[in-house]
Amino acid sequence: MGVGKWLWRALLGALALGAVACAEGSTASTDDAITGDADDGGGKAGGAAGTTGGDTGAGTNTGAGSHSDPGSDSDPVTDTGDGDDTGDGDDTGDGDGDAESPDEDPSCQDDTDGDGTPDCDDECDNDPLKSAPGTCGCGVPDGDGDCNAGCPFDAGGSSADDCDFAFVPRNVDATLADPAPAGLDAVIDCAAVLDTSGAAPAFTTWCTGPEPHIAVQTQRDAGGPEVAVVAFQSLQLTSTGSIEVVGDRPAVFLAFGDATLEGSITADAVSNAPGPGGNFMCEGSTGSDQLSGDQPGGAGGGGFGTAGGDGGEGDHSQGVTGGGTRGDGDLTPLLGGCRGGLTNSCDNRGGAGGGAIQVSVAGTLVLNGTLRARGGAGGDECGDGGGSGGGLLAEATVIEYQSPTLDAGGGNGGRGIDSGGNGGAGSTDPASPGGQGQDDGDGGGGGGGGHGRVLLDGKTACNSCP
Repeated sequence: MGVGKWLWRALLGALALGAVACAEGSTASTDDAITGDADDGGGKAGGAAGTTGGDTGAGTNTGAGSHSDPGSDSDPVTDTGDGDDTGDGDDTGDGDGDAESPDEDPSCQDDTDGDGTPDCDDECDNDPLKSAPGTCGCGVPDGDGDCNAGCPFDAGGSSADDCDFAFVPRNVDATLADPAPAGLDAVIDCAAVLDTSGAAPAFTTWCTGPEPHIAVQTQRDAGGPEVAVVAFQSLQLTSTGSIEVVGDRPAVFLAFGDATLEGSITADAVSNAPGPGGNFMCEGSTGSDQLSGDQPGGAGGGGFGTAGGDGGEGDHSQGVTGGGTRGDGDLTPLLGGCRGGLTNSCDNRGGAGGGAIQVSVAGTLVLNGTLRARGGAGGDECGDGGGSGGGLLAEATVIEYQSPTLDAGGGNGGRGIDSGGNGGAGSTDPASPGGQGQDDGDGGGGGGGGHGRVLLDGKTACNSCP
């Protein structure tokens, strides 16, 4: 056989072997998977062979524009080879067609219930209070473990109106109050301070043990301010304990069992700084201002349960009237007192209104301590009016009244300018208005603040209640 013919046969044999190798490396690859379409070398040839054929290394160096290792991974989603160097059509691996977004589940971009947990991680994606079913399932608070959505924090309750309460507490929704942790039986024997301001009211000073749960609620009667609701299973305020309430909201203390109050709970105004809930939408209950003359008459005292006192007459102007009453004896909504009027002698020193406190107890309330919400005094040497006292409400199934102090008195009016007339006394009598300021040629005294509102309501019994 001539050399030329031998070379020709060798060449044909080599071409045949290459064709067989190529066929074995592209098993189950069709269309442009075999031909390759020059898409970064990985193309459909390698991908289709690697995933459809199931061979780990199939289709990897085919010469049809295939990538060096597309389709060689066992993951058929991220490395199947589809002509874009990633295997999913968008260069990221999430299949959403967005070549720029992170490689993640598209549902992680959504938060249907707005609770801050993306839907891909939220097992309760339509329940903003839960991200997992817990004991009671999505849409039902676990609360006390009995899965009763009407009374989520009362293991024995069944009524959505009152839970442990045999009556519906005024102003607030007891079903939303949580006596956590695990039904708190609190003993307060120190000087505790509750700040009702801001998005998360809290005790800035607490005694020992777990702190109670505190939540902001809108009152049932929209005419009142928001309130900070502090929930207990039971409460014992010892004779050495106290709760000073500060901030801008009234405080409501809910006890789902019994309560004994031997110490003090206070919500006083201090000078022109209102107690919590004081000076809220007072309008005609604010004492009148006296802003004319060099030696003016006094400003009027603030009103609430009773009217504020009138200001005394000065050399160049008469005193002006005190603020009128507002609200009703039922304390719904829960309101504080109102400020006294101003004069032109000083800068904004009218006494402020006292705050507001509500104590609602499902069982028996033993009341032997102090509830106080006094109005602030008007500025001396100014003739400003005193602020009215605030609101005090205590209600329970049974109240055992043992000579407590209930003080919602008004603040005194300020002395007139240049050691002028004395200010009127703030009212200490729930049936009497604030005192009138004294007349004086140098400047009339400010009117005293009116008395606040006080209510004790024992639903079935209230021994010796006033």
